[in-house]
Amino acid sequence: MNQNPEIMNKKSDNTLIISYLTLRRSIGWLGILLPFFLMLYCFAVCRCSTVQDSISQYYHTFSGDMFVGILCAIAVFLFSYNGYETKDSVVCKIAALFAIGVIAFPTLPESASHCYNPSTLLFPFSQTMHLIFAALFFFTLAGISIFLFTMTDQSKMTHRKKVRNRIYYICGIVMIICLALIAIYWLFIQKKYPEVENLRPVFWLETIALIAFGVSWLTKGEMIYRDVEEA
Repeated sequence: MNQNPEIMNKKSDNTLIISYLTLRRSIGWLGILLPFFLMLYCFAVCRCSTVQDSISQYYHTFSGDMFVGILCAIAVFLFSYNGYETKDSVVCKIAALFAIGVIAFPTLPESASHCYNPSTLLFPFSQTMHLIFAALFFFTLAGISIFLFTMTDQSKMTHRKKVRNRIYYICGIVMIICLALIAIYWLFIQKKYPEVENLRPVFWLETIALIAFGVSWLTKGEMIYRDVEEA
């Protein structure tokens, strides 16, 4: 019995839409959960309750494999994302390469403790490259949220789309502010007020930036303030 081609095409389109939304949501959830997974896994494996100085420091702990695995997953998803236009695909692929750079050039461990995995390799030359790739990664993610996610055909601009655009702008700005505060801490506060390090400001600012990144992608994945049929 032959099926109606229009019905088959509609089913195929719906499957593609669902898969695309799932991809966006996966990127968002991985970004939000990354720092918390690292802390919980490190505590579960070696009973390390100490929050590391930065998210990247977990590379040198027993959570290192999870850090690499989740970042690789985010990179693969970003590389697979095409968006509506060619520039969406290009920018996301660039962000994916920056994520790989963060993994390929790990930061140096700040201090030795029982949290650290002695099997991790140290690459003194990679510290600068790591910081560059990490900054470019976050700035690219902020740019995606502010400039790409907010693009819409004006004929299709709904009230809810306007609200989502505000969410994208806020998320992008939050990421940029977090990066700026991290730079200010490293350049002016760290040496003058060493006791502030006990609060782990870099880790928590990075966590806030990742949450903003995740919220942006979850919004794009229609988990937050999606369009509804109007009566």
